[in-house]
Amino acid sequence: MSESSFDIESIDDVDAALPSVSGMGARAMRNSALILAARLVSRLIALVSVVIMGNALGAAGYGEYQNAVTYGAIIGVVMDLGLTTLYVREGARSPGSAGRYLSALASGKIVLVVAVIPVLWIALLSASIASLFWTSLALVVVTSYANILRNTFYATQQLTYEAFLIVPEALLLLLLVLVGAHEHFGAAYYLGAYAAVGCAVCCYVLVILHWKRIATLHWSLDVPLLRSWLRAGLPLAMVYIITNVYFKMDVPILQHFRAYREVGWYSLAYKPFEALLFIPMTLRAVLFPVVSVYAKSDVERARLAAEKFFRSLVLVGLPCTIGIALLAPQITSVLHLYRQSAPALGILALAIVFMFADNTFVATFTAVDQQRTFAWIAAAGMLVNLVLDLILIPLFGYLGASWAVVITEAFLMVLGWAVLARSFHRLPVVGLTWKLILAGGIMGSVVWVLRPPVGAGTLLLGVILLAAVLYAGLLLLFRVFDEDDLHLMRSLIRK
Repeated sequence: MSESSFDIESIDDVDAALPSVSGMGARAMRNSALILAARLVSRLIALVSVVIMGNALGAAGYGEYQNAVTYGAIIGVVMDLGLTTLYVREGARSPGSAGRYLSALASGKIVLVVAVIPVLWIALLSASIASLFWTSLALVVVTSYANILRNTFYATQQLTYEAFLIVPEALLLLLLVLVGAHEHFGAAYYLGAYAAVGCAVCCYVLVILHWKRIATLHWSLDVPLLRSWLRAGLPLAMVYIITNVYFKMDVPILQHFRAYREVGWYSLAYKPFEALLFIPMTLRAVLFPVVSVYAKSDVERARLAAEKFFRSLVLVGLPCTIGIALLAPQITSVLHLYRQSAPALGILALAIVFMFADNTFVATFTAVDQQRTFAWIAAAGMLVNLVLDLILIPLFGYLGASWAVVITEAFLMVLGWAVLARSFHRLPVVGLTWKLILAGGIMGSVVWVLRPPVGAGTLLLGVILLAAVLYAGLLLLFRVFDEDDLHLMRSLIRK
């Protein structure tokens, strides 16, 4: 696909419209820290909400709820078709056009709603949960619009407004969940609660966009723009469909071969694991527009950014993998998850570092206009995961589903690295990670020796804090951060 298909201005215009590359790096780091801090608080609140909901519904009821969410997420890809990622990329390259792009996408999505309705109905009917159709549909539609609206903040690097939204959004959900648990409502209520929070998000973003004149939203079915973006977005749509099917298909397969209670055990074990994924996704959302501009104006900086992105993801993901794998029974007890969820959580923890690192390839391939390449990588991952699920789930149930996730994520990291090395840049994995692996190994040894008994929440918190301090100290001792990293950190602190 040529550049003209995206309606992009010249490189000089792009560079003139954005801060200097060094300024962008510092700004991206500040934005990352701001959003990560807000996401950390919100994810903790959201995890509490999920645990309350899981215990209120019971394993079988929570399994039905999660099955509806899963089908909605897979089918909801039709509401995106890769357009949101294109919007962020092109909005970052041409901020003055964000209003035009947003209006076109918001108008075009109305047409896509019609395509969602029959598919969702058939899916829920086949799973014997058709009673959840209307609230599931509301959640799919509202989530799609909320995502495109709030991504305007990422495209225009106005992330302070996103940071102000994140925690209140989680608190509102927690309030609604507490009401549902107190009144003993069923799964349909909780689906509706998530949809209501999505509506509140849409209202907030619309007010900010209009008040600060970031982007003006109006009816504009810009057919030429939508047609060109749909063509360009087909590889991204393939990626979204493939990755959503990959991430979600284990739940319907598990439900097919096993009872809904196993779906509940597995889904609740997945929540602490899934809660951590906001870190790579947030970093990717913040840094992706920057890498997209570098890819057009300074390829060497784009390659350096990819290396730093990869190292940062492994730096955070590795201790999470080690800590959760070693402390899964203790974490399960403290969080009041189902007792049967502990072994699944311990297995899923092994996938965290791979899943973090995989985000490097998602962001880099898309930023350098090689989304078709990553579509094929994602397709290979989906095929591997499908085969593993069909083999392991009938034999081992929800534990087999957990191992399928680990093996697939490791496969995707190796394949992504190999293809990126041939097409854009060979990441020096050993050079970027050996110090991190050494620090993580030492930290893990200390955690294993000091691990508390199950149910000792205070001791568990102490061990986690000690491990975090030890790991951070080892990173400094091993001089993991170079002068550029330290300069950006100092700039962040001063700001």
